Amino acid sequence: MAYKRRVKWFLVIGGCFLIVLVIGGIFLERYLISPVNQKPLAIQRLEINEKSLTAEVVSKPFDLYRGLSQRASLCQTCGMLFLFPDSAPRTFVMRDMNFPLDIIFIEDDQIVNIAANLPPEGHEVKNYYQSGLPANRVLELNGGHCALWGIKVGDKIKFID
Repeated sequence: MAYKRRVKWFLVIGGCFLIVLVIGGIFLERYLISPVNQKPLAIQRLEINEKSLTAEVVSKPFDLYRGLSQRASLCQTCGMLFLFPDSAPRTFVMRDMNFPLDIIFIEDDQIVNIAANLPPEGHEVKNYYQSGLPANRVLELNGGHCALWGIKVGDKIKFID
């Protein structure tokens, strides 16, 4: 009799656990992962070496992780600006990218390092790109634009309200 009671409780607890997993999965898909339910990102206008750019701003952990992954392209004067709550050495990857990028590591308003013309990678990351110095912002642009626009380490970035 005790054996049947244990089996019954095991089935009840297991069933509840499965229900929680299903509901959790639906929540994750609908509210955290699905691009259909994503709010538009904030926009920041900025200027580097008299070149005006528009950058989508990301600061939430999921958006910081995803970045430009799986995007088809980026307009010629567009970028993505990553805002971090602190200054620390940063490491970026080209996971699930479809086009080359220049990654600009920034401390406040000064460029501290550039990883230029980085090739796209699949889901399995092989290359890591580091700031070398503390950075509290990172800007991603189309690959080759730093060379094209003469952007270099030490340049200042003007953030326009």
